[in-house]
Amino acid sequence: MSRAEEMALAGRLRMQSSETEWLEFKQKRCAPEQIGQYLSALANSTCLVDRPKGYLVLGIEDGTHRVAGTNFDPLQSQGEGQPRPALVGGRASTPDGL
Repeated sequence: MSRAEEMALAGRLRMQSSETEWLEFKQKRCAPEQIGQYLSALANSTCLVDRPKGYLVLGIEDGTHRVAGTNFDPLQSQGEGQPRPALVGGRASTPDGL
């Protein structure tokens, strides 16, 4: 996914009226363990509502969806006893216009 495609996807996600079972916004930096917990919960709830993808969007205010930015670096952050990620990022499809 190109940077332009990532930005377009983030814009479409920000247009949602609120967070959902498959969409979570986080403004502040989280501990790596918290990120893992959020991703696990998001993956489970995304499956429960039969969505093909879920999104954890960092650097966005929860209520206003204003871009606040983040300094989270997944290559520099890892939970205790966890290996560094071998792959960061992924491919996103756009079901239902998202």
